[in-house]
Amino acid sequence: MKRSIPPFFILVTALLGFAPSRAAEPDPASITIAVPGGDSLVIRTPAGWKQDGGKPQPEAPPMIGLTTPGGLQINLTMIADPDGRFNTPEAVDDLVTMANQRYVANSIEKTPKLTRLTAKVGHGSYCTFTDSRLVGVATPAVGEYRNVTSGVYVTGKQAVIFTILSNDTKSAEFQSALDLVSNGISVAGTSS
Repeated sequence: MKRSIPPFFILVTALLGFAPSRAAEPDPASITIAVPGGDSLVIRTPAGWKQDGGKPQPEAPPMIGLTTPGGLQINLTMIADPDGRFNTPEAVDDLVTMANQRYVANSIEKTPKLTRLTAKVGHGSYCTFTDSRLVGVATPAVGEYRNVTSGVYVTGKQAVIFTILSNDTKSAEFQSALDLVSNGISVAGTSS
């Protein structure tokens, strides 16, 4: 799969006028992001991960990208949910299932399979798809990824929409990316 922001992110951010920049910044130990209409979130990143900065636009949701030393890409978009539309795991499951339909046709899975995140605080779920064009390709070309993992994690008054682009869903970096989503994002001033 080409390295790009998935269509769901493009739709959400295009409606709000956000154009991300892909210039890498120094290692962040933790990133604090104020979510308009929500809380401030703290994202704790492992050593060596780089932040791809996005230039914030008025009225646009905060969005960041992270790159691991091994080249795995993580995109995060924070959207306020002050009315609690995604307060239940079932509501998140429905959203994730609907949003991931675009990956079904070109995947070997051919159907979304939900996996619930194990989180100390908050809840979420995701689906992982394998690009049928890249099955059997030992090393995908730079910017192409065999797997896309896409989901939603809810904590406090916001939903964090995430996409992980990887070539190995069994790798330590992939597991670290899932852990970042489920246990590395918290509302500022709380412990998780």
